[in-house]
Amino acid sequence: TMHLAGARSVATNADGTRLYVASRISDSLSVFDLSIDNNGNLVTILRATKRNGVDGVDGLDQALHLVVLPSGTPGIENIYVAAANSHAVSSFGYDANSGELTQLGTLFNGQGGVTGLADVEHLVASPGGDHVYALSGSSASVSLLDRNANGSLSWRLSYTDAQLLAGVSSGSFDAAGKYFYLTASTANRIVVLPRKNDPGEGSGIFGTLSLSGNGVSSIGQAQASAQA
Repeated sequence: TMHLAGARSVATNADGTRLYVASRISDSLSVFDLSIDNNGNLVTILRATKRNGVDGVDGLDQALHLVVLPSGTPGIENIYVAAANSHAVSSFGYDANSGELTQLGTLFNGQGGVTGLADVEHLVASPGGDHVYALSGSSASVSLLDRNANGSLSWRLSYTDAQLLAGVSSGSFDAAGKYFYLTASTANRIVVLPRKNDPGEGSGIFGTLSLSGNGVSSIGQAQASAQA
């Protein structure tokens, strides 16, 4: 059975052989195989689905966005899903060899010291795949999540600024992962945050962002209009 009601976010794996879909009404994560038949037609085959509240799955209520990253093991991929009503980010592993989709863990806002995930709506992976950043517009927060060896995530810290990050809703990194470009819809601005992109600086520093100081900048609606 397909559970695609309110299908909201899609992503393919690195070689384009699989499609992952997060659906906000079905509260689900679905996996499809992608292939081309002898006539050149695209073939999609549903392989696995996980739904919130079914078979012990939790943290997918109003699934809004996902990112897919290689696990480092051939045939296995990690999927991370932001779910606004769960106020959570869930980690999954998909094994193409067995067809198994497994929940690896979930970070819930307000549990275990986790903050910044209220109404979480968007995820951005760093270029090297070492970190996932979770965006919450309602709390004006960006949360830094570390990827663990088994593919799960650990919350490290959250950055909150009610003015600079108000309504933060999407983001993208430069190729080197040195700058994080964010849209802040309530603040009507684009925000640029420097990121520590050198693993040699240590696990406590690597991946951290700066909300103030050198490199931090923003372009507001008035500035953009003046420059147009």
